[in-house]
Amino acid sequence: MVNNELMLVDVAIEIIAEMIGDVILALKDEKNQEKINELNKKLKLYYKQRDEIYSRKKETIEYVLNVYGSKLKSER
Repeated sequence: MVNNELMLVDVAIEIIAEMIGDVILALKDEKNQEKINELNKKLKLYYKQRDEIYSRKKETIEYVLNVYGSKLKSER
């Protein structure tokens, strides 16, 4: 793996970590069971994607960088 690929993996890990953190913070104060269930589904997906990033799954890395990265960028 070349340095550029390692950098992309590192950035994807940071992005997915922020997505996980956002969901955990949202769960902390949520009282609506339907919303809690929805957030738990997101959290499960993010954990799966995090594991795939660590396994160097290219499609997941690209998805996280492009979709979640753009989402986080637009929120700032």
